[in-house]
Amino acid sequence: MNPLVSVLSGFYNPSREHINNFFNSINSCSYNSIEFIIFNDGSDEICTKYIHENIQASNQKIKYIESKMNQGLTKALIICASAARGEFLARLDFDDQMSPGRISAQVDYLQSNQLIDLIGSNFFVLDSTGKTIGQTFLKFKSSQEIARNVMSLKQFFCHSSWMIRSRVYFEVGGYDGFYLKAQDYNLLHRLILHGIDIGCHPDPLVYLTKDLNSVSYDRNNTQLKYCLTSMNCFYKGDFSNQEEVYKRVSHLIYTTGFSKYFDSYKKIVALKYNFSGKNRLIVVTKHLFSDPISIVECFIYKIFRSFFISLISRAQ
Repeated sequence: MNPLVSVLSGFYNPSREHINNFFNSINSCSYNSIEFIIFNDGSDEICTKYIHENIQASNQKIKYIESKMNQGLTKALIICASAARGEFLARLDFDDQMSPGRISAQVDYLQSNQLIDLIGSNFFVLDSTGKTIGQTFLKFKSSQEIARNVMSLKQFFCHSSWMIRSRVYFEVGGYDGFYLKAQDYNLLHRLILHGIDIGCHPDPLVYLTKDLNSVSYDRNNTQLKYCLTSMNCFYKGDFSNQEEVYKRVSHLIYTTGFSKYFDSYKKIVALKYNFSGKNRLIVVTKHLFSDPISIVECFIYKIFRSFFISLISRAQ
């Protein structure tokens, strides 16, 4: 018998298009020993009603949990994980999708590689209209290489491609409620600290939606602050004083100018994800003439990224 997989998803007022895509995605899943745990994080009445209609029409086993108030994604994931019964926990954000064979492929990988406890995968990139505009070709030679990418804020697999052994998730304490953003980075930091091996499936198994409204593009760099806070705690080997570390990191991000350069970098990344092919080249070229400062600041960020990250994440 196949091991049970629990897929965790939280949502707050997603669009009808994202709801339709999400349910089409999970309904097409070919793996048969699975439960989908969906947390309604205080969505409005219209959205909630539409979600109920889709649950009733679904051919999958769905465990639905509802909150009357918005608590944030981290809390939603903590509640979903506590309700899970699976040997493996998988993630899928509500605006993302997965291939029909994603779960089977990752379960097979973990069963064939008993030393690996968490796996991600390559992924396709969708724009805000659902059009495929890119694909990753991540090739990691080792768990240590993945860890190095995580610690330097370089590209690695997306949150929606995660699958982890439940035992390991609970051994390290699961998601930390302190992290309103970057909860995935923090969990990875603690997994790395515990010596957990991480793998990456070579095939693109999920579809990541990327646009200006994505959590990765929050205007106040909140995700960056939480990420560097977790990194700072990681290097100290101590996560007990996170609130003070967050205040110190937030101050350093602005006093070092890192925030300004990171904002410019995000502008260019946004252009990269929201336009494709020749259109992307044309838009970036126009941006070079209309806003040359942001282009220069983007290059400064890429050149000195390691220095900035090391300075802030290791600050006492």
